[in-house]
Parts: sequence; C-alpha cells; structure tokens
Amino acid sequence: MKHCSKSGRKKYKTLERKSNELDSARQDVMTQFESYKVQVATDIKTSKINSSFEKELSALKLDPSVNEYTIRGFKSAVTDKYAIDLEEDGAFVVKDKATGERLKSKEKAGSFLTMSDVLIKEATEAGIIQKNPHAGGKIPMRNPSIPQLDIQSDRKLKGINPRFYTK
Repeated sequence: MKHCSKSGRKKYKTLERKSNELDSARQDVMTQFESYKVQVATDIKTSKINSSFEKELSALKLDPSVNEYTIRGFKSAVTDKYAIDLEEDGAFVVKDKATGERLKSKEKAGSFLTMSDVLIKEATEAGIIQKNPHAGGKIPMRNPSIPQLDIQSDRKLKGINPRFYTK
C-alpha cells in the first residue's frame, strides 16, 4: 500500500509540475500577445501620422529650387521641434516637444494649430515655401479682349417705353 501511495504522489507531483509549466507558458504567451497588440497599435498610429505628415507636406507649394536634402532637413527640424500625436477620435494634435503643450492659434481664439498651419509657419520661416513670382512687379497682360459694343439702332428694343428711348 505504501508503494501505491508513493507512486501516486510521484504522479501527482509530475502532473502538478507539468500543470505549472503549462500555466507559466500560457502566461508568457499572453504577455507576448499583449505586447504585440500594443506594438501593432503603435505601428498603425505611427503610420497614420507619417502618411498624414507627408500628405500635408506635399500639399505645400515649396520653392522649386529646393532640393531633396533641404526637404529632409526641414522634416528633421519639424520632428525635432514638434510632437505629432493622434487622438482617439482620429484628430491630429501638434505639441511643442519642449513644453509638451498643444500649440495655440494666434488667429483663432480658443483653438489650436493644425498640422498644416505648423508646416506652413515652419516652411515660411525656413524660406522654402514658394514665393510669389510677381511680387512687387507688374503682371504681364495677356491678350485683352475688348467687348463689342452693340449698336442699338440695328436691333429692336422690346419692353422700353419709346419716350425714354433716344437715338
């Protein structure tokens, strides 16, 4: 009988050890899965921010003389100066990296600057935004069209009192 109880204890300890190993492996898989979910969410958020940043930057009319290295430097300067974040509702938030606060608009009281506003401001300060080629100069006139004057005597006027009609 004692032999049976020893082998039962041995089996119980073996099963308990296997159960503990499986439980710890399950916990490891769960923590890996949770960290993977967080990483995927972060990657999606970063991808959305980068694509929106590129779209806003391509919407700017940059000076045609600006080369790709100047644009890369501009992007680097903007990302060093500002933190772009995505809110839960999908709106983009631009924050100052030094203070961590959202940038307030000077034109609209109570509102914040958008990514487009920040890019325009920074591109203007950097001098890479396209300037008006006709600034301060005369705009060349194209073929001015002179409208033909209708000769009133040739056509009949309807609805006009003849007393007010003068030839």
